[in-house]
Amino acid sequence: MEFITILGVQQIEEKLKVRKTVLSRGEPR
Repeated sequence: MEFITILGVQQIEEKLKVRKTVLSRGEPR
């Protein structure tokens, strides 16, 4: 079941990256 956790971690990292980019840009998303 490591595959599921790996996918989950990748999704979380992507969300964090998107949040950081949005905050740096100052876009309301």
